Amino acid sequence: MRILVTDANGTTGHAVIRHLVARGADVVGLVSQDSSRANIAGLGATPIVGDLRDIEALRLAMDGVERVYHICPAWLPDEVDIGEAVISAAQSSDISLFGYHSTIAPHLEEVPSHWAKMQVQMALMHSGLPFSIVQPAAYMRDAFEGLKGNNLEPPYRTDAPLSWVDVEDVGEAVAILMTRPDQAGGTYELCGTDTPLAAIDMAVILSQHRRQPIAARTMPIEEFVRHSPYTGFSAAQLDRVRAYFRFVDEFGMRACNSKILAMLLGRSPTPFGAVAERL
Repeated sequence: MRILVTDANGTTGHAVIRHLVARGADVVGLVSQDSSRANIAGLGATPIVGDLRDIEALRLAMDGVERVYHICPAWLPDEVDIGEAVISAAQSSDISLFGYHSTIAPHLEEVPSHWAKMQVQMALMHSGLPFSIVQPAAYMRDAFEGLKGNNLEPPYRTDAPLSWVDVEDVGEAVAILMTRPDQAGGTYELCGTDTPLAAIDMAVILSQHRRQPIAARTMPIEEFVRHSPYTGFSAAQLDRVRAYFRFVDEFGMRACNSKILAMLLGRSPTPFGAVAERL
């Protein structure tokens, strides 16, 4: 089975490709830069360079492909336009399943990065394509962006509760969905935590695993976005990042439980402590 993965050189793309290849899929990885080819080939996939905004390049990437898993690079202000372009290319290709990488709680209109995914989901509904939608929680590994020495410093209040998931579990679940028959029509919330974790909870777990005290404290958003991976972001991208973190600071992001992910994996999802050990 030949499967195209977009944004193949990102964190999600790598995880999805690894697990697709492990399941015997023939994977094509679409990347935006020629310099990313080696990374994709190293994962066992065939790299192809193309612009996600170029419908003709997308059609070329989909030539001979049976299924597409669309991931959009994070925080892009034209995410809806990109999604519509990928959908349009798929409509003129012989695609048996269009997998879309959305997010938990895409209905949050006040969070542009979430609302954009809701609009792409609506475009899929209108497209006539056979599709499945994956809605993952925040990645556990992203919590480590705020780990500065012995301090865990997220850009929101330290008691804000969030749902989390291991990106490797997401990659495995996506690979299962994209390689099984008769998967069209599903929408899957992927979460690895039944009880939301705040930064203060994560600090306790990290202290146990690192055998040294880790404290949780809030870093101002403007200071946080001066660090990787946000350096080099456009003003429009940073506006979306700020909107997300401000929402989390006020409300948290409690949106799902682990039951669907456990069903797909046939096991319990990976806990935060195990991710802490791995990283």
